[in-house]
Amino acid sequence: MTVRELIETAINIEEAGKKFYEKLTAYVENEKFKEFFTRMAQEEEKHMQRFKALGEKYGQDIYIESDEALLYLKKYTEGRVFPALEDMLSWVEEKSFEEVVDYSISMEKESIIFYTELKAWLREENTRKLLDAIIDEEREHIRMLVAMKEEG
Repeated sequence: MTVRELIETAINIEEAGKKFYEKLTAYVENEKFKEFFTRMAQEEEKHMQRFKALGEKYGQDIYIESDEALLYLKKYTEGRVFPALEDMLSWVEEKSFEEVVDYSISMEKESIIFYTELKAWLREENTRKLLDAIIDEEREHIRMLVAMKEEG
């Protein structure tokens, strides 16, 4: 697996998150929650665009020190962060609001773990700073989801 593929994985993670949150806007009736999930989808879109720019800007310069690290990161992501979108969307229809929020929190946590692991293997400082910023934003998503769960 190449570093370019890892960046593509990050893009796919964010894209799946965006689609998931867009689906949730149709799932909830409360306007405040609809607005929240719309904002979450927009946040995932911003992350997706940042990773796309990262791939374009640093795609050739970013490297990971070992093949073992690449294999580890690839294996870590397989099915862990966001399962197949169709599975997520059908799953949502059968769950309570609280279960959906808990699931959203777990997806955000898995994203943080992947980005933290990816960052540990990258040397380029600007790339590491970008990942730090995205990790911080994912943490904020968790705080917002927890607050919403308490309100729900």
